[in-house]
Amino acid sequence: IIFQCGDKDFWEDVFMETDKEKQNKENICKIYNTLPEQLQKEMPDFKLANAVVHFDEASPHMHVVGVSVGRGFKRSLETKVSKRSVFTPKTLEEMQTPENARDNRLMYRTCSEEYARSR
Repeated sequence: IIFQCGDKDFWEDVFMETDKEKQNKENICKIYNTLPEQLQKEMPDFKLANAVVHFDEASPHMHVVGVSVGRGFKRSLETKVSKRSVFTPKTLEEMQTPENARDNRLMYRTCSEEYARSR
């Protein structure tokens, strides 16, 4: 999964006010570092293995690697790896940030709250 909170203009407005690129990146990482913990709270059947912030494109984003665990299967094993059980259309919608419902969405809300604390 790749999470992106805000676009290039958002991050430039937020942290590019100073010329201290290292400090800007540290602040961005601080905001993104709240996401894995929140993701585990909201989606306990997604077992997080790794999460890394990348600055290799126009705006910062986080690559998240993990295993989706499905439960309650009647055939074969009762518990097994299953992205469809964890990442349903509903859960994906709740994680994303459509323009018409930004303040209710998990990742946007988490980034916004951490940004407010960092200022």
